[in-house]
Amino acid sequence: MNRTEIEQRVTDFQWVFGTEQGKRVLNDLEKICYGNSSTYKSGDNIYINEGKRQVLLYIQKWMNKKI
Repeated sequence: MNRTEIEQRVTDFQWVFGTEQGKRVLNDLEKICYGNSSTYKSGDNIYINEGKRQVLLYIQKWMNKKI
């Protein structure tokens, strides 16, 4: 990925999730994707939980990236 593509991706993520609607969606994702808790829950499939968490971390990475 070249610099222009990286800059565009950062801009896109920050624009989408920076809106009031995007912030609400991101807040909801943090709740269901283990944003602030362990992915291990007794009886749950840890691999599925960790997969959810990875999606959230990916979004957060692009939201927090400085260009």
